[in-house]
Amino acid sequence: PQDVAVENLLRLAQEEQSIEARRQRLQQDLGKLRALVNEGKHAEALKSGELLLTEFPDEFELAELVKFARAEAARAEQARRLEQAIRTARDLMAKGSFDHAARAAEKALAEFPGNADLSSLRADARKQQQEKERREQLEQLAEAGDRVVRRQELREDIHAADRPGEPRAGRARGGSGRPEGAPAPVGRTPPPCHRILLNRATGHGAAIYRRVERVC
Repeated sequence: PQDVAVENLLRLAQEEQSIEARRQRLQQDLGKLRALVNEGKHAEALKSGELLLTEFPDEFELAELVKFARAEAARAEQARRLEQAIRTARDLMAKGSFDHAARAAEKALAEFPGNADLSSLRADARKQQQEKERREQLEQLAEAGDRVVRRQELREDIHAADRPGEPRAGRARGGSGRPEGAPAPVGRTPPPCHRILLNRATGHGAAIYRRVERVC
């Protein structure tokens, strides 16, 4: 009986030592966890805290630290995603991909509704896209007008070759190729809108140039 009592005492002492060692380890781990939270390393704190919770599920302070770290980690991830979305839209704007930039901002606004930066980027991208399409339309119309003029001048040249004594239609004396009173060229190619209106003075392609007047 005495041996049994001694064994029981030894077992209790060992259990107490184990409990104390476990308690000390928990305090050390909690200290490390607090330090991670204070340093803003919430993702790392969350990972360590969740692992500790499997061993100490009833520890109140540990549960609160994990809850806080989880909320902060989620907030940091949201901020990272927002920053990435803004950067993507701006990069597309810088490359001239205004339509894609507007779509990227629109998609990001579904996740971050009301964000001022994304809303501004979307509006700017849409405006730039409209201006880009307008410039492209003017260029296309200018090229079409130039083709009409070149075809007409070619017909006039052929006509003049067939009838040497007859003046060419639409040309003033002296062979300048400009109607009387039309401004002389200034040594450079005018921008699309001006070039189209200048071509219009030759009297060729009237239907095309009426369309251009509405665009300019």
